[in-house]
Amino acid sequence: MWTSIFVAATKGQAEKICERLEAEGILTDRKSIDASRKANFEIRVLASEVEEARDIVCNMANL
Repeated sequence: MWTSIFVAATKGQAEKICERLEAEGILTDRKSIDASRKANFEIRVLASEVEEARDIVCNMANL
């Protein structure tokens, strides 16, 4: 089951976060939650990896 861990303000920010999570072996999914599809991307991970993913995101500099 997918669980939302972060809402990125831009597509670039979402890509940066997903790339970092995937580099750490965490499967990610992102979904636009803005009708224009230019901003606000929900980043989701498997429920079993939520804690690890949140730790990684919280420790990322320059989000």
